Amino acid sequence: QRERRGDYRGGTVQVIPHVTNMIKEKVMRAAQMTDTDVVISEIGGTVGDMESTPFMEAIRQMRREVGSENVMYVHVTFVPYLRAAKELKSKPTQQSVSMLRSIGIQPNMLVLRSEMPVPQEMKD
Repeated sequence: QRERRGDYRGGTVQVIPHVTNMIKEKVMRAAQMTDTDVVISEIGGTVGDMESTPFMEAIRQMRREVGSENVMYVHVTFVPYLRAAKELKSKPTQQSVSMLRSIGIQPNMLVLRSEMPVPQEMKD
């Protein structure tokens, strides 16, 4: 819609900054319109997928723009249980956290989903 209105002055619409700015505007508008203290924005999909790139970049920028004290990254991840080996595998979670860190997002909290209880030594 913005492109058709001429907001980009006939230029190419770019993911950064055009799409990321629009994502940030929508999150900020949700906070302002509802006068809430907390806005939860879920970024679905898999860390590293191309489809999630503009959303990841937008939330990375938001921490810098609104202050780290006003942003909390919660990473919800699956810890698979291998029945044959009778063990939980933390490697997929380690890799996704590493990918987040590589793009400048340091999760404040990990929420681990698993069909078996996650032992304390794995959480540490």
